Amino acid sequence: MTSSFDDFIRTGFDEAAQVLGQVSFTIEAKTVLAVLNEFTAEQELMIGGKSGIYAATVTGARPQLSHITAPIERTLYGKEITVDGRAFKITRCHLDGQTFTLGLSNPARGK
Repeated sequence: MTSSFDDFIRTGFDEAAQVLGQVSFTIEAKTVLAVLNEFTAEQELMIGGKSGIYAATVTGARPQLSHITAPIERTLYGKEITVDGRAFKITRCHLDGQTFTLGLSNPARGK
């Protein structure tokens, strides 16, 4: 059963998603929509050239992940997804009653 606060959060998120727009990506064989909350990119000088460092945060409605039956944070951590043609690895997963937030980084980092 959802509370009035949950209803408020869900309605507010739905309205924000309409205004901000959403990106789509696939998790566990299902297409999910989320707001690209933040994207950062920089270059790092390395021996042999430059390396791109990029990170992003996406926020979506939690019911979109209802197809994941195992603990979401354990299931998604380390998975690779593609957002707007760029590959990311899920490095952080935050859940509340109505939304999910995934922290993403480029998959080559930390290997």
